[in-house]
Amino acid sequence: MFPNNPATGKGLVVLGIVPGWGFNLPTAKIGNAFDAMNDDGPRYQNSLMSEEEFEEATDTTVVEGDHHDYEGYLRLKYTTWKSQTNTDAIAELNYTTNWRLIRYADVLLMAAEAYNEDGDQQSALTELNKVHERAGLDEYDAMDQAELREAIKKERQLELAFEGSRYWDLIRWGDAEEELGPFGFVSGKHEHFPIPQTEISSNNEISQEDQNPGF
Repeated sequence: MFPNNPATGKGLVVLGIVPGWGFNLPTAKIGNAFDAMNDDGPRYQNSLMSEEEFEEATDTTVVEGDHHDYEGYLRLKYTTWKSQTNTDAIAELNYTTNWRLIRYADVLLMAAEAYNEDGDQQSALTELNKVHERAGLDEYDAMDQAELREAIKKERQLELAFEGSRYWDLIRWGDAEEELGPFGFVSGKHEHFPIPQTEISSNNEISQEDQNPGF
């Protein structure tokens, strides 16, 4: 994907990133979502880097080719940085990447969503703006419930990018079929996981008829 080889690409080294396998690549959609929000401050800078920004920062050129799932962006969130890693030891055993189980921003956005659905738009706006302004953006003006709902959705998409919340948010909002249908999501089925067949076979109190719909 990047010069030479993803595992040894000199561009990544210039950035201070420990090269390795790359998974969970950003889509152009998330890059466009940041652009639409005019969010190019600290939140964006710690989440993504565009191909153009990469080439400018490293003075290297992205190798053209058939790169699986690559849509012009490099993910920076959850990246391993050389400055945070003891390279004298086995690097893979001392990566210091923080895995976010829950963050204060998530709590604030959950509160905003709950307030909004309960009809308290002013409290919802207050909590939403705490996250929005922290990202270096101007505060939101007063909105009605439907407008606030959309603003909260967009804020969660950007603030919690790559943190494992997006799928469950789409399920909760009823937006999963529209967003994920082209990727195989089936409404009425994929909102749940299948009950493992081994559990059905070993439990006398359930049968195949108790399996979740569609499986």
